[in-house]
Amino acid sequence: LKCDFDESPWYFTYQPLGFEKIGNRFGSEEDLKELCKIAKDNGLEVLVDVVSVNIANAGGGDLEHVLHYQVDKLLVEDKTLFREPCRVQNWHDRNEVVNKTIGMPSLNFYNPKTQDIIIDFLNRLIDLGVGGFRMDSMKSIPTVQEGCDFLHKLKDLQDNKDVFIMGEVIFSPSEVIEMYTPYIHVLTEGNTWDKDRLVTFSLSHDTDYEFGITQGMSDDMIINEYCL
Repeated sequence: LKCDFDESPWYFTYQPLGFEKIGNRFGSEEDLKELCKIAKDNGLEVLVDVVSVNIANAGGGDLEHVLHYQVDKLLVEDKTLFREPCRVQNWHDRNEVVNKTIGMPSLNFYNPKTQDIIIDFLNRLIDLGVGGFRMDSMKSIPTVQEGCDFLHKLKDLQDNKDVFIMGEVIFSPSEVIEMYTPYIHVLTEGNTWDKDRLVTFSLSHDTDYEFGITQGMSDDMIINEYCL
């Protein structure tokens, strides 16, 4: 993680340096393996928050699309793994959302090599005892309908390894959410017809800090939203 080397506001934990190494300042690979074992012994599963769309940058401004100096050599040496360095301007335009960046170097999921890197990383986590994943910024990963087969690979992993996979698809219309629900569970504040495939939330750092949607809501109002 970028926060292993630089000053660490919370969002630096959402800037990975790559997928070759498991472990960071919060714990080693062995620590994770032990945590998973203890959890299973107590009837619990560990889900890992996987940031697979964006990679750590060197800073803001002109450096936002420059890779951090500690990024994995594998990623540094292959530019085809990345999207063009152009930030999304219209989040309602699916072409922009799946092909442009989120203000950091962003991976190109139309490239099978990118897909294989992420799937291999997930398999190594499963081998350590991890029971599932929250896939960050899932709405920035193209769907099967958009010509990308990565969701097929996630579904195969979920079915064959018996793990729980949910992808973050927030602030999206129901027709976008429904492109993901046949393959994985969807973490969203939104709604769609396939409620069995949804993991819904009302309050998060996005709804409160980023967009201010829940700032004016009382605790009771937020609890009622969860009940719905």
